[in-house]
Amino acid sequence: EETAPQTLRIGSGAFAAEYYLPRVLVAVRGKVEGCQLETCVCRGRDRIVGTAKGLFDISIVTHDENQVRQILREERLNDDSLVITSLGRHPMCVLASRKSDAGRELQQIRSAGVVPVKKLAQWELIGPDNQSGIRRQLEHHFVRGELYFVAEGGGWAAAKEYARVGLGVAIVPLATVSDADRKSMVDCRLSDQFAVADFVLQRRDTSNPFLMHVRKAILETASDIA
Repeated sequence: EETAPQTLRIGSGAFAAEYYLPRVLVAVRGKVEGCQLETCVCRGRDRIVGTAKGLFDISIVTHDENQVRQILREERLNDDSLVITSLGRHPMCVLASRKSDAGRELQQIRSAGVVPVKKLAQWELIGPDNQSGIRRQLEHHFVRGELYFVAEGGGWAAAKEYARVGLGVAIVPLATVSDADRKSMVDCRLSDQFAVADFVLQRRDTSNPFLMHVRKAILETASDIA
């Protein structure tokens, strides 16, 4: 008698989809026969709520534990329904057109090391919108409203293109900056205090027998990238 394959749904953001999930899917190949893996890129809040409601079996987010539990409470969900595990941290950098004033500043800063914290409050910034876990982690280091974002959202590729044409200074994960980007732009690493933390979420009452393989692969992949 034929039966439909079991499905395991993974929620992620753009960074995890590009840098984590390809390695994860390769690592679990052959270990999840009979299980269909589905991936979905969506907003962090949607991943958190979706995992709690069972739309996803496991998700990767940049919202920390307090932020996750606060969102669950706002949605009137049990704030203890999810197991939240730290995956590690990845460095962030700023990126600007070589032809811009900010780009010329970054050229000088690079020789001295990392970007001084106060500089972020002096530039017109490009980055994720104010609902992003990464944005919230960054703003934690500043007085509310101190950072000015001239462009928000659109993903890391869009942020880099905005910076490339001189719209402002993009804040992006260092791993997203390619050699091709560096031909037209200048990048400089932010202090490790601005490194962004990733977390993996799963329900406490999950029963998917294939989940352990996927979770293990996510943890191992994150460790390799860090």
